[in-house]
Amino acid sequence: MRCCCLFVIIVLSFCQRAAAQKATSISGDFSNYSFPQFVAEIEIRSGYHFYYDAAEMDSFPVNIKADQETLAQLLDRLFEKTLFHYAIDSTGRVFITHRFVINTRLPAGFFAPSA
Repeated sequence: MRCCCLFVIIVLSFCQRAAAQKATSISGDFSNYSFPQFVAEIEIRSGYHFYYDAAEMDSFPVNIKADQETLAQLLDRLFEKTLFHYAIDSTGRVFITHRFVINTRLPAGFFAPSA
C-alpha cells in the first residue's frame, strides 16, 4: 500500500505541467498484436507515451480495430472486462495499471488555504 501511495504522489507531481491533452484520432487494424507492438504503433501515430509494467502486459493480446477513435475510446474497448485500467494526463502520458486506478488530477481546491 505504501508503494502505491508513493507512486500516486509521484504521478500527481508530474501532472502539474500545463499542456493541452491531445485529441488525435486513431485508425487501424491492431489484430494479433502483442501489447508492446500496439503501444509502439500508437506512440508513433499519436505522440502519446505509455508507462506500464512490461511483465504484466507482455502476454496481453491485442485484437482490436479502430476507425477515427480517440485513444480513450480505444483503450476503453481494449481493457473492457479486464482488471487493467489506464489514465491519460494532460501532457500525453498514458499510465497502464493492474487492479488500481490512477487519478491524474488533483481535486478542486486542493491547494486552497484551510480556514
